[in-house]
Amino acid sequence: MIVFCHYGDAPYLRYTLQSARLTNPDRPVVLLGDGANEATAAQAGVRHVHFERYAYGEDWETFDRVFRPVQGRLHRQHKGGRDWLRFVFERWFFVRNFVASESASPFWHFDSDVMIATSLAQAEPSLSAVDCTVQCNGSCMNGYVAGADVVGSYVRHINALFQRPDYLAAQQREFDEEQPSWAFTEMRAFESWREETDVTARPLTAPVNGIAFDDGLCFPAGYTTERLGSGQVVKRVHLGENGTFWAQRADLTAWDRFGALNLSWVPTYLFEIVLEHLQTGQPGRTDAPPSGREPTLGSAPVPLRHRSQDWWIRAKGIVNRAIGRA
Repeated sequence: MIVFCHYGDAPYLRYTLQSARLTNPDRPVVLLGDGANEATAAQAGVRHVHFERYAYGEDWETFDRVFRPVQGRLHRQHKGGRDWLRFVFERWFFVRNFVASESASPFWHFDSDVMIATSLAQAEPSLSAVDCTVQCNGSCMNGYVAGADVVGSYVRHINALFQRPDYLAAQQREFDEEQPSWAFTEMRAFESWREETDVTARPLTAPVNGIAFDDGLCFPAGYTTERLGSGQVVKRVHLGENGTFWAQRADLTAWDRFGALNLSWVPTYLFEIVLEHLQTGQPGRTDAPPSGREPTLGSAPVPLRHRSQDWWIRAKGIVNRAIGRA
């Protein structure tokens, strides 16, 4: 099973769901969502379940009682009409209760801006010895999860942290004195959980059966790079044969095939380019490594419907670079 959890109907969500459905046709794909994205899930052919149905149980009741925002004065707590800071924690309670009710073990969980680009069956056997895989430089549970018990341990640690006054006070001091735009989020809670428990985790960026999972297109992370029209630096991802995606190490010694692309903080049109390239894949064909002469995400034509967005992004980039030189 593949699980996403998202509120609202972001423009990129339909591409994310379609890529998961396309690359894993024999695996259940579920969106834990709300009324705003129910139609999007249906159009993508994935199951939609309202996440509010899974706000129950002793752990959830504890969270509902102890949660409080810990943030700097410049941090935006509410985004898209909802308390985002609360949601990044509470979604894990929804996920745990849902997968437990479905007896889904193991399962895969991805952020809703990750485009899955391979059958996850290729990677799963090599991960059976770990509790979960991690991304975000080791700060988030993303990808493979052994089962609901793993998430249960994590959410109970979240609750424990919200009941440690000294811990929360130290976080608040940092945001008050050093990082006013930051907040205590589920990522810091995840780091603490890893430090204080014996959970076994493996970076999802490490190749599994020859396939690596991108940790963020906008982070070079040891790969060659290119610039989008806006001037934004991203990994140079080549559009390989059979709907595949490849990136070359910065020292030019090796190529890695990407089984997923994390498209956080990049223009929406890149989601459509990725999906269109995935749709050129044909089952049974050999996935040959690239020659280096293939088109890249950055050089691919911007789909017509997104060109106004691309022009606006380019104009902003030109203005920002001009201001930077002033």
